[in-house]
Amino acid sequence: MCRKRRSRHSQCCKRGYDVNVSGANLTETTINASNLGSGAFGLQFKLPVDEKVYAQPLYVPNVAIPDQGTHNVLYVATMNDTLYAFDADVGGTPIWSVNLASLVNATAVPWVDVLIPPATLAGNLGILSTPVIDPSTHILYVVACTLENLTAVYRLHAIDITSGAEPYGPGVPITGSYGGATFGAPFQTQRISLALAGNQVVFGFASMAEEKFDTYEGWVMAYNKLTLQQSGVFATIVSGNGGGGVWQAGRPPAVDSGGYVYVFSGNAKAGGYGYNGVNDFSESALKLDPSNGLALVDWFTAGNWSYFDTNDLHLSSSGPLLVPGTSLLAGGGKTGVLYALDTGNIGHWTANDSQVVQSLSITAGTPRHIPEASSRCLLTAMYRAAVCCGQLPRQSPPLEAIRQCRPRFMPSMPKTSRANCGTLR
Repeated sequence: MCRKRRSRHSQCCKRGYDVNVSGANLTETTINASNLGSGAFGLQFKLPVDEKVYAQPLYVPNVAIPDQGTHNVLYVATMNDTLYAFDADVGGTPIWSVNLASLVNATAVPWVDVLIPPATLAGNLGILSTPVIDPSTHILYVVACTLENLTAVYRLHAIDITSGAEPYGPGVPITGSYGGATFGAPFQTQRISLALAGNQVVFGFASMAEEKFDTYEGWVMAYNKLTLQQSGVFATIVSGNGGGGVWQAGRPPAVDSGGYVYVFSGNAKAGGYGYNGVNDFSESALKLDPSNGLALVDWFTAGNWSYFDTNDLHLSSSGPLLVPGTSLLAGGGKTGVLYALDTGNIGHWTANDSQVVQSLSITAGTPRHIPEASSRCLLTAMYRAAVCCGQLPRQSPPLEAIRQCRPRFMPSMPKTSRANCGTLR
């Protein structure tokens, strides 16, 4: 039995690297400006898998594999419901692999069986979202879609990253009801990646086919990480015509230091039924409490939410980012506007968005992954907003990386004073 050398690289246990979903790896030890693009940087090997990969591969160093020594391991999930563990240093055959569908005598779901025409996609719907790994227990949590008795079923699985076993038992079917709405798996896609908030695994759902609004709602679910029992459910729209999907282009919920989670909801059906501040929350940033059944704590809804709904300009084409060292939440949607919100008082709805700390028009296109792309530069912009509004002292950025942002990549940031911070558009 051979032992691998210990890795100097930090682990990547969830999409976006950290609970803030910053997308910033601030402990990189190998890649730098001097070797990027040099002869030492490039393709090392290819790893064959059985279907498309949409989930972000995850990485854990120094994993003790039974009877195989210690390995630096790359975890890859596919749309055929297969989870692979590869040696990240040498590639080759998997250390282990497991097909989650076969564990329940099922298969992945052919897209043709669930998509509503004219929508078409080739291949399967299996593991679409990025799993999350709890490094304290070496358990990976993943949602897989399986075809069972000719219908689509979603299951939450807990997998031992050392062996591929299920220490907490078989994957549990995901069900739920909230405010009169009932979760319907065949009409939902589980695209938003998974996150851990205390002892809860949190994830969400959006539409299988967007044009069929009355068949789905946006959902957020929480499950106890040790028992896999459901601990919370929230549906975004329950008295309107449905919609309000939580998809975030695959980004996970952001989790703050108090354990609250933040998600963005999308558009409802046109006609003014998407938001009422009671049961319906389209085009909203939602603050939920996983320790209290995903109770709604606070929210922000775009002032022109009805226009967003009517024109398919939903907020959930991206996802939230918590700016380190501040109480700011950043994010935006298809309008190309990046919002900075105060998590201590997100502000509900106002017609002119007067509750917003600051908003920036950063693109005229349809943004996805807004906060994740060029994270250092976006953090810089949000840092400046925080300084402007007194949340941070000038000259004290929350991360060393913020100081290193190259101006040519920085979003346009108008000059502001503290007096106009809350009204600048």
